[in-house]
Amino acid sequence: MLQTNMPYKTTSSRQQLKRELDPILHNGTCLDNENLAPGIVFGVTNDKETVYLNHSGYLNIETKDPVTNDSKFAMLSATKPISSLAMLQLVDRNLVDLDTPVEKYLPKFASVTILTKDANGNKVFSKPKNKATLRQLLTHTAGFAYSFTNEDYLQTLVSTGQPNLFDSNSSTFDATYLTFEPGTDWSYGMGLDWAGLVLEEVTGLSLGEYIRVNILEPAKMNNTTFKLSKTEKDLMLIHVRGETGMNVFDLQYPRESQIDMAGHGLFGTVDDYLKFIRIWLNKGKTDDGVQLLSEKLWEVAVQSNLPKGTEMKNLDAYQANLCGPVSFPPDSSWTLGFCRNGTDFHTGRKSGSLWWCGVANCYLWVDLKTKIGGFYATQVFPYGDPSRETYYGLEEAVYNNLN
Repeated sequence: MLQTNMPYKTTSSRQQLKRELDPILHNGTCLDNENLAPGIVFGVTNDKETVYLNHSGYLNIETKDPVTNDSKFAMLSATKPISSLAMLQLVDRNLVDLDTPVEKYLPKFASVTILTKDANGNKVFSKPKNKATLRQLLTHTAGFAYSFTNEDYLQTLVSTGQPNLFDSNSSTFDATYLTFEPGTDWSYGMGLDWAGLVLEEVTGLSLGEYIRVNILEPAKMNNTTFKLSKTEKDLMLIHVRGETGMNVFDLQYPRESQIDMAGHGLFGTVDDYLKFIRIWLNKGKTDDGVQLLSEKLWEVAVQSNLPKGTEMKNLDAYQANLCGPVSFPPDSSWTLGFCRNGTDFHTGRKSGSLWWCGVANCYLWVDLKTKIGGFYATQVFPYGDPSRETYYGLEEAVYNNLN
């Protein structure tokens, strides 16, 4: 039965929610828990305000610096929904069209090639027959991939040093290519990063400056940025689970990347991201009533935008220290910014909900039917780490307590 009243509207319901969530949260970082996460910040929001926000564990499991509610983290792919909203704003303003070839707005895109293989298995790069569109960039149907989900991209990274998530610069894009004809298949990849270049070309602003002025400031997301101060101490470090347990990862996402990457470049806080979730719960409107996206385009954006005949596919793993295999729930589809549940999720999340994640095991969801959403932030490689069971337990408790 769907929630008819605002979820967690009353003080007593929020107190009860806290009683249920706090033990799950703290157990998730307990040093005796073999599936622990080093540190977690978890928040829940209805369509009006945050109803739960708490933390547990450490920024750095080796030094035991404590996490706080205000701790920042590398969003990685949780950046994509924010960048997608920026692109949709350009559509609203008639600056771009979703179904126009990308090269009209970004001439350099015309040089992007497609990888095929000849009868002997040799790689052949040629001009694609189809012209990729902005909608395809946003829905991962243009043909780009990632090195951790595609063997050819991994070979390119090993041989050239790019595309490298931890060292992105202008040469990163030169190392990307299509793995199928645009609009004919689905592959999770770097399409959003190319969309960021389109935005910069069309607006004359850096991606970070555009997002700051047009999304972060009106939404009062004051702790979200592409450039993090080198003196910032309240930052969750990326960890990795290995044979000796949980350790700080050898590489950390650069605090000041040379280029603003639309697919993975933002740092932020859970409290800020809950404000972003409320924009989607309120059909494009901020807490203060600022309409960042028209309701008309919002209606389009939250539906599946996959080309006819294409569907999402599970992802294989090629860099096991970063990402394990990814299996999507049945009937999943891709909107203009998120994955979309085609059926109810096992936690209680309703069909039609929007969700996504970051490869360091951050998770977010936006339940448009129940009018509730949440964000779980930790920093652990590889994606799919057993610690994510704490996230599922937290989300399930949110729904169980609605009753």
